[in-house]
Formats: sequence, structure tokens, C-alpha cells
Amino acid sequence: MKKNLLIFYLFCGIFLHSQKTKALPTKKELLQNVSKDACKCTDSINIVHKEKFEINEEISQCIDKQVLIYQLGAKMAMVAENPTEAKNVNIEVNSNKESEDYKKYFYEIQNYLLDHCESVKSAISTVEREAEAYVPKNKAASTAYNDGLAENRKENWENARKKFEKAVKEDPGFAYAWDNLGLTYRRLKLYDKSIEAYQKSLAINPSGKMPLQNLPIAYSYSKEFQKAIAAFENFEKYYPGDPEVYYGIGQIYYQHLQEYEKSLGYMCKAFNAYTTLKSPYRADAETIIIYIYRKMKEQNKLDKFNEILIENKIEPIKP
Repeated sequence: MKKNLLIFYLFCGIFLHSQKTKALPTKKELLQNVSKDACKCTDSINIVHKEKFEINEEISQCIDKQVLIYQLGAKMAMVAENPTEAKNVNIEVNSNKESEDYKKYFYEIQNYLLDHCESVKSAISTVEREAEAYVPKNKAASTAYNDGLAENRKENWENARKKFEKAVKEDPGFAYAWDNLGLTYRRLKLYDKSIEAYQKSLAINPSGKMPLQNLPIAYSYSKEFQKAIAAFENFEKYYPGDPEVYYGIGQIYYQHLQEYEKSLGYMCKAFNAYTTLKSPYRADAETIIIYIYRKMKEQNKLDKFNEILIENKIEPIKP
């Protein structure tokens, strides 16, 4: 009885979301409608002082509210498109979030939001955080730091550099100022200085996530790829299982070293970790896997490609 009521309410929801009066919406129209509602939900997410996993979880909750409606509507649309085959068809809605059926519809909404929802784009691109946990030793350091953040927001990188340099001069133990100085140096393409700034920060706090994650990126820009890989491995010591490690190393092997088999192994790990976290970055790993597929196909190594996918419990790609 509960299941029938659920389907009834979802059925009503489809019509409430549809602008049509005589026909069910197509799957494409339904995806647009439910994604519009999910996007409105994400508009209310407060991204200030939150880690990526917290933001991802709140986005996922907004998507979860629409998955069952979309799943039912999409299945009904498929039946409507083939009326001759619709006799005695049972439409089942899978509410198990770990099922492949549920994930399929979840990811379709997620991918649509990544392309069309500005609040989601803004939330997942927020990689800098204004640190509140560290209080600088003097007002001059604090003022210079805040001025640097303001200049960064205006993309005045040279002015920001001067402010952050002043902040660390006033307080050499100001780790967050070193972090932002490293980021600003990188934007100015001063990669050696960027590396030095991140190392200064890690000397103060070896487990600082921002410098651990950004140091290998600076090494990559300076074309020191083995050092970049070693820095990512050091990052994993403090944050085991973080998908950014696997994605970062995989990208170096793909983009810079052209070692596609190694890259694929890491990208599969990144894809699985992002999937577990319901992270939108799953799509980035998936894109690189497709690029690797094309490269290994050119090398007549599709058997090896699928072997690596199977090792990572990912469905192999058929030629």
C-alpha cells in the first residue's frame, strides 16, 4: 500500500512539474524540470567555512529529493514512447541509493546541474576558504592578510602578492598567509616562489590541507613531475583515501608523462572515491578515463584498458 501511495504521489508530482496538460513530459523535459527544482534547492546552500565534502553532501541532498520523481517519470515516458509494448508493464521505482538504477538517475540530474545550474557551479568551484581558526599575532599582519584577500577577489594578483608578503613579514608563523601567498605566486607564474611559500606553511602545520593539495600542483606547473607525484603521496599520508590524490597523480601520468596505464589505475580509484562521496568531480575523472580509452585504443591496448577497469570494479567499455 505504501509503495502504491508513493507512486501515486510521484505521478502527481510529474504533472505538477510539467507544463503540458494532455501528455506526459518527455524524459528530456522532465530532466529539465526536476533539475530546475534541484537547482533552486542548491541556491540556499551556504558555502562559507565548509569543506568540499560538506558542500557535496548538501548538493546531493537536493538531488535526492528529485531522483524518485525523475526515475518514475523517465520510465513512464519510455513506456509512452512504445505504446504497443506497454501492455502488462510494471513500472518499479528503486529507492535504494546504493542501487545502480538509483545512481543512474542521480548522476543524470547531477550532470545536468553541472552544466546549467549557476549555484552548483559556484559551490563546487570554491576551493579557497577564508581561515577563521588562526589568529595572527598582530593587527598589522591581520590587516595585510585581509587586504590581500580583498585584492584576490578583485583578481589584482600583484597587489595581493604585496599584501600577503607584508602579512608573513609581520608574522612569519601565519600559515594561512603563506597559503594564500603561494596561491598568488602561482597565479603570477612564479612557481618556485609558490613552492617555497607552501613549504613554509607546511613547516608550521604539516597537515595543512590547502598547502598539501596545492604544492604538487605548483610542482606540476614548474614541470617537476616526479616531485609533484611525491607531494601527492605525502598528501595522502595525512588524508588517506582522498580522491584528489588519485586524480592529481592520474592527471600527471596522462597529461604530462603519457603513461596511460598508470594514469588509468589512478583515475579509476579517483572515479570510485568521488562516486562514493557523491561528488560532482566524478565527471572529471570519467572524462579522463574516456580520453585514456581513446589513447589506448590507438595503441591496440583495449584488452589492458578493460582489465584495469575490471580490477577496479568498473564495467568494461565495449569497443
